[in-house]
Amino acid sequence: MIRLMVFLILLSACGSPRNNRVTGGLGTDQKVQSQKIFVQKNIKVVSYWAQGPYGTVTQKSFITVYLYNQNDELVSLQNGEELGFYAVMPSMGHGLDQPGFFEELAPGIYINRNITFNMPGDWEMRLWIMDAQGNMVEEIRWLEVF
Repeated sequence: MIRLMVFLILLSACGSPRNNRVTGGLGTDQKVQSQKIFVQKNIKVVSYWAQGPYGTVTQKSFITVYLYNQNDELVSLQNGEELGFYAVMPSMGHGLDQPGFFEELAPGIYINRNITFNMPGDWEMRLWIMDAQGNMVEEIRWLEVF
């Protein structure tokens, strides 16, 4: 019984073996591409990690996002709208260290160079379209493990 309790405590700790796995080809030097859709806006989203993701506060992760209309043309967000990013770790119940912010490099191409995760593991990524008042207009979520 004591062994079982110790095992359960170790699994629930932030440094548990579960958080040290790498799946799906994710790694610090591999580019992971993801395709999703902002349904209400009818915008296709293609994103990839230009750097990272890194599971440590000492390294910044960069994510690049491309926005396409129904004709597969790059499109910028409407005036006053911006992209927002956040991530949570469902298994640990906490968020990332720094969500950073997006800048538009060219029409429809956005980069966030200031994302900092505080540990490796399973993360639920959240990409938002925000209005001029900072309200979320639409959200996309996906899971990644690194």
